Amino acid sequence: MESQPTTPEKPAAAASPRPSVAARTAAGPSSAAAARPARSAARGTEVDPNDPDFKRRYVLRWLMWGSAIVFFVQSALAGLAMFWPRRVTGFGSRIDAGPLANFPVGSVTPFREGKFYLSRLEDGIIALYWRCTHLGCTVPWREEENLFHCPCHGSIYERTGQNIAGPAPRPLDYMTVEIVNGRVIVNTREIHERSVHLPEHVTPV
Repeated sequence: MESQPTTPEKPAAAASPRPSVAARTAAGPSSAAAARPARSAARGTEVDPNDPDFKRRYVLRWLMWGSAIVFFVQSALAGLAMFWPRRVTGFGSRIDAGPLANFPVGSVTPFREGKFYLSRLEDGIIALYWRCTHLGCTVPWREEENLFHCPCHGSIYERTGQNIAGPAPRPLDYMTVEIVNGRVIVNTREIHERSVHLPEHVTPV
């Protein structure tokens, strides 16, 4: 009996190592999401303190915050200064010129702090604002002339402040003077203009 030829069997197909589409779809997002934070976390920890860029950013950050703090402090101090009483001791305040005995008759004493002269007359004392009534130059007292002589345009004033020559249109202004317990107090806030010198401009002593 003749034997029938046998057909060789096909070898079984090897199992594919690639996952199915459904498996890749299910696993893909979660694995990618897990990888991204890992990379981000890795980047966040990779800071080298010796890196010049890092040092520059660090310095700039502190400069920015330091400037903001200084500005805030200055603003706060300026605001407080508006409510803090200040003692004015120069021009614009009441100045204690000293005992009346320091100013003998005929004397003319300059007070640079208050911008005035104390002129002691026979009938009293007057504080003359040393600003020329022409254009505002400082008028010096010239002892050798017994006159105030403005160096700018030649205006001349007597020891009472009365103008007698030059372009000045009126006498020197005068300030309020009080005698308190034998001391001469000049109020440089109260400056009086006048068209001519009068006896009532002098404080009796």
